[in-house]
Amino acid sequence: MTNHPLKIRAIHKSGSSLQSTIYDYINHLCNHNVIDFDRVFSEANHQEWFQSTKDSDIIVLRHPINRIISKYYSVGWTHCTDNFNDESWKHRKEIRESSLSEYVISGKLLLRQRNMYEKILSISNVCFLKYEDIMDKPKRYMSLILNKIDRIDLLDKVYNNFKNEFVFHGKDRSDDIVNNGLISHVRNLDHKEYLNKFNECEIFFINRIMGDLLERYDNLSSI
Repeated sequence: MTNHPLKIRAIHKSGSSLQSTIYDYINHLCNHNVIDFDRVFSEANHQEWFQSTKDSDIIVLRHPINRIISKYYSVGWTHCTDNFNDESWKHRKEIRESSLSEYVISGKLLLRQRNMYEKILSISNVCFLKYEDIMDKPKRYMSLILNKIDRIDLLDKVYNNFKNEFVFHGKDRSDDIVNNGLISHVRNLDHKEYLNKFNECEIFFINRIMGDLLERYDNLSSI
């Protein structure tokens, strides 16, 4: 067990809302904050997000391209606008004026994503967790977290409370969100999404800029 609250940082669009709820529940069961959790926004100042991840015990990442795809749908259509500022509205307008391909296949956006992931992956002495593994192996994920705070005795209680949050059924709702105004933050759980949504030429372009990083991510040891 660490001598300080377990510091976990999740890159935004990596299941951070669900994780936050789980960690709040664990903290509640333990009667104090044994987990220090926050999400990292890539749009933030470079120094800000790097400082936020520095000295983390665990950093949660998501496949870089699927993360951009998720952002396209959520920021463009499904996010609540109550706290939108001028920049948020501008970003939504830009997304809605772009197709998914036009938004994702942007050299500037891909390079920004690449630089962020390379910087984070350069951090030493940290446990990297992949969003895909968390969603596919929820009990193993919870076991890892609870082992690190020396509370594996809570595993069944935590898992049974949240196991239904990891069950996804139904068709891909992406088209309904864009074309029919469906407000649904949950679309599907397709970890090969970018391979299924883009054509061969678009994937070639992505790989030309991000290929080595994507390979590094795919080979990243997790749970």
